Amino acid sequence: MNNDMLKTASEILKISIDEAQEHNKHLPDDDAYLFWKPVRGGGKLIIKNNGEKLTVGSLIDSETMLTMFRDGKRN
Repeated sequence: MNNDMLKTASEILKISIDEAQEHNKHLPDDDAYLFWKPVRGGGKLIIKNNGEKLTVGSLIDSETMLTMFRDGKRN
């Protein structure tokens, strides 16, 4: 994970960089990271190392989000 990813996650999810560092999961099969907002109703974000990203609201679970991402959904 690089600093640009942390900054992007912080800006999109409206969390601190420290929270982005703490609330993420490496997705090695996808060359990406999953970030989440650590509050009820918070969103989620997947960022690939090449900068592609997908953001979803709290109603979509992480498994569904990952399937969407692997199927090519981006925003």
